Amino acid sequence: MSRPSRWALLAALLLGHAAPANAQDLCAYRDLQGRFHVFDDGTKRLLEHQGVQEFWVGGNTVLYRDNQGQIIAYHQGITLELGQQQGPIFATDGLCLVQHFDILTLLDKGRESVLSYQAGAFALSEDMALLIDRRKNALLAYHQGDQHLLETDLMAPEALVLKTAQSTAAYLDQQGYLKVFDGEQTERLAEADPRLRFEVGLNTVAYWEPAYARFMVWHRGYLTELDNFEPQAFHAGDNQVAFLNALGELVVFWEGETFRLEDFPPGQLTVRDQIVAYERQGRLIAFWKGQQFEVAPQWPETLQIDESGILFKDALGLHWFRDGQTVVVTRERVDEFELLGNTVRFSIRGQHHVFHDGKLYSN
Repeated sequence: MSRPSRWALLAALLLGHAAPANAQDLCAYRDLQGRFHVFDDGTKRLLEHQGVQEFWVGGNTVLYRDNQGQIIAYHQGITLELGQQQGPIFATDGLCLVQHFDILTLLDKGRESVLSYQAGAFALSEDMALLIDRRKNALLAYHQGDQHLLETDLMAPEALVLKTAQSTAAYLDQQGYLKVFDGEQTERLAEADPRLRFEVGLNTVAYWEPAYARFMVWHRGYLTELDNFEPQAFHAGDNQVAFLNALGELVVFWEGETFRLEDFPPGQLTVRDQIVAYERQGRLIAFWKGQQFEVAPQWPETLQIDESGILFKDALGLHWFRDGQTVVVTRERVDEFELLGNTVRFSIRGQHHVFHDGKLYSN
């Protein structure tokens, strides 16, 4: 039964989700001589001959600390110097955040702005930032260039629990009520209860409401009751929730429909973006857009999930499951690899390669 219903990083926790509209064509790496390169939509660029101390890759921006300690941002062929910032840096598929003591500086498509000069806990996703501003004594949200005031007169800001995904934020306010912010308005979903559990995905908030013994999902403004028993575990992704019900069955809610995938708990279960990946009798199975796919006959040595893809390594090489099909990236033994939206970066004997748009680029 459904009815209409009107960010997670706490201090140092980052959640990032991706969507097709933000498809990533960007990666960065150091070569064997230590020089720093970016690969940007088919074009390789040498940014630093002297190398860098560290770097972070987002969906449209690369941030790095050069050998002098300066923070520099690269976006669409242009670099921006941000100075010697001392705090941590976070890069998502959209927004990037630089923390310098209590000052939070945001980068949105190459544009720099200060979110707060006295920030407390915060959360960040690719298109939304949620933060406690201690100077204003308020909970603020940044979304698509605008700031929104969500809560004021905070008496116990440390009590707030913040989680976010693309276009969606959910949080426990200082009274413990569960609320959702969809980029335009805020709505209360559940009463205060210390036993309440919740997770956030794109357009999705899943939560267990113990006072009423109901497992609920808020999706695109509608509420749906999924179960009357507490789930053993649940995870939110892009427009979907995967959960193990009280019987241990693996169930997925996707775009308003419910699918029972397994009668017993899978040995492995990973939910990210558009993908639910799980183990069935040793095999790698993916649930994507309402369908199940056998991706590999054995659970791989290592795998990464981003957007609609799974990149994994086995004894036969490096493989990429994407949009329902699996392609071989290379049959050589790779040292390490990285999946970044539309782009795969990997190295073989220290030599870096990029697989993008069906083409292989090598140094």
